[in-house]
Amino acid sequence: YQVSSRLTSGKLKAFLWFTLYDLLRQGASGKYVKISTTELSRISGASQQSASRHLKLLEQEGLISRRIDSDGSRIMITSDGVRSLEEVFLTL
Repeated sequence: YQVSSRLTSGKLKAFLWFTLYDLLRQGASGKYVKISTTELSRISGASQQSASRHLKLLEQEGLISRRIDSDGSRIMITSDGVRSLEEVFLTL
């Protein structure tokens, strides 16, 4: 049994939403961008281990797509990920 990273209401947990937003700011909506967990941790202010865990959870939720090449990771926000971002933006 795997615990979902979403709350029971179906909303994304805040720490994952902010990681998703950081990826959006890096241009990962609609195209793959090269970003390391070290770079993401610098951008987000989280540890490298947390950034790695956040990416894994976002991928499990289907909110990002990740390609791992010999020269690093490429990440793109999926349409479900964009919808999750929009849900919060629309409530502001």
